[in-house]
Amino acid sequence: MNRVTFTDTQFAGVALVIFTLVIVAIGPLITLWGWNQLFGDIKYLEYSLGNWVGVLIMGMFFRGVKIEKTK
Repeated sequence: MNRVTFTDTQFAGVALVIFTLVIVAIGPLITLWGWNQLFGDIKYLEYSLGNWVGVLIMGMFFRGVKIEKTK
């Protein structure tokens, strides 16, 4: 049976990609949780895919992330 082995550099790259994906997935949920803790009595935001994407897009907007289309 063939075994897949990683070098230290490859393992670090895979770990970085996984860590980035986890942060991107959890970050908007933490933002929604924080909003609900602070302003839940005034305006409660549900944990839904639409709100998750909205928080992700607003975060990109306020950070100034540019998505460019190449020709």
